[in-house]
Amino acid sequence: MERLTPIELQRQAIQDTLQEHCKIALDCRDTLQCDTFITSDPATDNYFMIGLDLPPKPQKYGVLIHLRLTDGKILIETNNVEDFIEDLIDRGIPETDLITPQLVGWAMPTPTMPPTSRTTNNTSPTSPN
Repeated sequence: MERLTPIELQRQAIQDTLQEHCKIALDCRDTLQCDTFITSDPATDNYFMIGLDLPPKPQKYGVLIHLRLTDGKILIETNNVEDFIEDLIDRGIPETDLITPQLVGWAMPTPTMPPTSRTTNNTSPTSPN
């Protein structure tokens, strides 16, 4: 039997955990009034679980989980699912391989506006005398 590489183990743990949590959500479909599905992009190692409201509610969707494999780590972009991280750890993923954006100093840049004549000229007009 061929042994899996660390990245293959991470991929398998992510897929198994996503499937488990998606099944739990689908079992509660009537209560939650929401469909849940998994989508992934193996080329970029992005993994998602998405929730979609059922009619008669207005059609909205939201990302429940977004994970990205990068540099041998699992970057947790979004986690709105209880016990998801613990379940990855239970599947053999070391806590040191789980990275949240807050832990790596990642933040959205604050937009800055270029100065305009209104903002750079702080003097009030004077009337000629």
